[in-house]
Amino acid sequence: MADGTVEKVAFEGPTSAGAGFGHYIIIKHRDGSKSLYAHLSERPNLRVGDPVSAGQAIGKVGNTGGPGVGIHLHFEYAPNGILRVDDRNNGNQGKWGNVDPLPCIQGQLTDAQIRIGDNGPDPDDAFEVSILRASDGRLLYTATTRTVSEQTRFYDVALSNLRPGRYIIRVRCVDDGQDIGTLGISLVYGIRFENHMGSVYSAELELGQTVEIAIVVDSSTRTRSALPEIPINSTSSESR
Repeated sequence: MADGTVEKVAFEGPTSAGAGFGHYIIIKHRDGSKSLYAHLSERPNLRVGDPVSAGQAIGKVGNTGGPGVGIHLHFEYAPNGILRVDDRNNGNQGKWGNVDPLPCIQGQLTDAQIRIGDNGPDPDDAFEVSILRASDGRLLYTATTRTVSEQTRFYDVALSNLRPGRYIIRVRCVDDGQDIGTLGISLVYGIRFENHMGSVYSAELELGQTVEIAIVVDSSTRTRSALPEIPINSTSSESR
């Protein structure tokens, strides 16, 4: 589906709920999302950590996993990196992050991209970032950004599966560098802030403080321009 690395190659037999995944493989993609390919006819000839490219053959369609499984590909995609099999093994069945993959594989992409990180005088903050669908609050993506140097100030989140509509970026300061968390966000590829002018948002957060920013994904704006630069907040009350 997309470039990434092999995270898991395994076999799952029948479960209490019915057929298992059989031979399956999980790919972790560069934006933290994961995809799963199950009921393969044989164990994929790949190892954990192997790099893979979009369009590369990683397995053969089959019907392994239990009785009653016809030959087909069982495909799952989780933008937040929590697939059903991962969540089930962690004892939280029903809270996985799978979404409809059709907007991706049919080419109906919004090419949404977000840059987020520490724009203060001191590059020392960390933020927990979540993206939720505004209509029902469903979690679509979560990650933690951590700034330890000038080279790690900002983290890029590519979300090519987002359909047009309203979303919420929720950011919680999890490390303020023993001072104050300085947050910077920029948007590109058909996204705009709903209640904020321009393409860059800046805020100061205390440790544990959360801020929510409403964004809108437009279907009509898909020009591939560079991510707007996030200026350093030189007026921040953060000490240096």
